[in-house]
Amino acid sequence: MPDPDLFEPLGSLWDVKLDNRKCLSAMRLVVRNPNVGAMTLARLADGPRSDAVISDILANPKTPLTVLQRNFDSTDVLIESGLALNPNLPVAVMERLSESKYLYTRFNLTYNAATPRVILEKLARDSDPTLATHAEQAIERQVSRKQRAPEHSQ
Repeated sequence: MPDPDLFEPLGSLWDVKLDNRKCLSAMRLVVRNPNVGAMTLARLADGPRSDAVISDILANPKTPLTVLQRNFDSTDVLIESGLALNPNLPVAVMERLSESKYLYTRFNLTYNAATPRVILEKLARDSDPTLATHAEQAIERQVSRKQRAPEHSQ
């Protein structure tokens, strides 16, 4: 539905937000719902949307590659930030995003479990000390996952 109110943050005088503690809009809640399908995400990406909604769409691992591809070259901060969180992003795009002028984009790559170690190592040398620390922690998480993986495969 193209109703502009669906893109406005939800709020109330009473505490009725349940798990919506950040007062996200109804559309952002739809996009973040674990049961949302790829077709819904594609349709929302093609329709009226807010910047925050497209960022959430691009971050969702169920978003079709065709939707992601349309945004690969964007230098918009919210588009880059959403893409950086998507585990299905091609390595070449992650590499480009690791050089983004936007700190949040580079940070989001450290939160993406699919970010290759070589990119995380590059981010660990970033001039921002907090980002460098986050990248080092992401590398440690990857090493830890790889060490636990053989136990689960037996």
